[in-house]
Order: sequence, then structure tokens, then C-alpha cells
Amino acid sequence: AVATTTAGSSSSSSSEVVTPKTRAALRAHGITRFVPGAIETATPATDGTTKLLIRFDDGLAVESVLIPHLRLPRTTLCVSTQVGCDRGCAFCATGRMGLFRNLTACEIAAQFFWAYQYASTTAFIEKPLTNVVFMGMGDAGVNCVESARAAETLTDDLRFGLAKAKVTLSTVGPTPDAWRVLSKRP
Repeated sequence: AVATTTAGSSSSSSSEVVTPKTRAALRAHGITRFVPGAIETATPATDGTTKLLIRFDDGLAVESVLIPHLRLPRTTLCVSTQVGCDRGCAFCATGRMGLFRNLTACEIAAQFFWAYQYASTTAFIEKPLTNVVFMGMGDAGVNCVESARAAETLTDDLRFGLAKAKVTLSTVGPTPDAWRVLSKRP
């Protein structure tokens, strides 16, 4: 897996996305941080659904879930927008954790990066990763600015290039400010 890299550290693996030569060139221009977090565990179910535990540099972790469609040739990724949640939904285990912190747009988008890497390198995920739903840990409406920025990153043709219709933000009860922010995004 590709490790997060900070100034002065190095990382190497057979599946490295950023080669050591490219990494050195980026460092020469002051870019020392790459994709945050890393997959700590991947837990596949018999139906192909796979839970990914992604741990970030501060030691906190979120879950992302790859969900292959039963009939259609596609896989959807459910991403988290917060570590924990303060909404208190009775049906949700994350709500009982409480809220630790909001994720950055980069950390939200990184979940797609890691899931794509995993899905591309395992035979267990047979259908392409084409959709993203913001329905994991946390509430995108509470972390609306970073969630909207992550959606823009995922739908930007120069970055991940997903179709806007393939990205869904979900919230359990946004504030009027959240509606304004989210209505201006993809």
C-alpha cells in the first residue's frame, strides 16, 4: 500500500503509486504529503461487500465500505465524513461513539483512492468502482464544507473524474447553512 509520507521519511512497496523518482521530484518542489491514511484491515463478506478500516496519521480510523451491485456491473463506495458522529440515530452504532472530529476533504477523497487501489488489486471485487455515497461514519451535512469539497474533488475531470450523478451526499438533518453550501456543489 502507499504510505503517507512527510518530510524526511520514505516509503516503498511493490504497489507504490508514486515512484521514488516522482516522490523526490515532488519533494524538491515542497510537496511532502501525499495520500493521507492507509487501509489497516479489509473484511470481505460472502456477497462481495468489503469493509475497509482506514487509519489516519492521528491514530483515528474510519470505515469505508465497497458494495458491489447484485445485478449491475458496478460497485459503490460508502465513505465517512467524520470520525464518530454526534447525531444520535438510534439505529447507528457510530452515533453511540460520539464525535471525535470532522474529516478533511482530502481524507474523505483518500477513502476513494484507497478503495480504488484495493478494488483494482483484489480478485474479490469483480465490478468496477463507479459510485460514491457519503453515508458512512458521520453526517455530511454537519461537515458540509469539507464534504462538498471532497465531492468536487471526486467529480473533477483532472482528479478522480466521477460523473456528478454517481456521487450522493446524505444528511440526517442539515442546518439552513448546510443546505446553502451543499446546493452549490455537484
